[in-house]
Amino acid sequence: MKRLTIFAAVFVAVLAAGCDSESRPSEPVRQRVDAVKSTVPQNDIPANWCDRLYLPPTQGPLVSLPPLDPARRLASGKFVWLNFWATWCKPCVKEMPLLARWQTLLTGEGVPFEVLYLSVDEAPAELSAWLKAHPEIPAGQAARLSKVDDLTTWLAPFSLGEASVPIHALIGPDGRVRCVRAGSLVEGDLRTVRALAR
Repeated sequence: MKRLTIFAAVFVAVLAAGCDSESRPSEPVRQRVDAVKSTVPQNDIPANWCDRLYLPPTQGPLVSLPPLDPARRLASGKFVWLNFWATWCKPCVKEMPLLARWQTLLTGEGVPFEVLYLSVDEAPAELSAWLKAHPEIPAGQAARLSKVDDLTTWLAPFSLGEASVPIHALIGPDGRVRCVRAGSLVEGDLRTVRALAR
């Protein structure tokens, strides 16, 4: 009788251990799941630099370009920096050579990076004349919003309020928004742009 009692106790203990191992995942599985993190180093992105920052990048919304003249599409497989600007906006004009230089630098570093200069000028002639006077900005990377109001519509999901140009948005190679920023840029911002384009 004593042997039967001991056997029963051992059987129940083994059964309980088996059920417990099935109900809780093993420790290594939890660690593998927790290890899936963004490759974007957050410490290289100053707080509030982006008005809207999406990390990990897969959380960003998929976007397409607003209606443009001439028509354009987002380049697939590239980081695309959208620069919303106007010929009458002095801070916009001041930073445009900076953006052109960043494109050259990042491309030289092996980052597939392109800047699109999207003007909110109402008259096509204003943009054409400005581009002719500024050959450092590739005309093939510039376009005008078909309607100025389209910018407000495009920006609506990002809740920027009454933001005015210049406005910037970085789109990842997957077509998802990584960062939206209202306000001008300075030379020292290149480090942050590098961190975002990873």
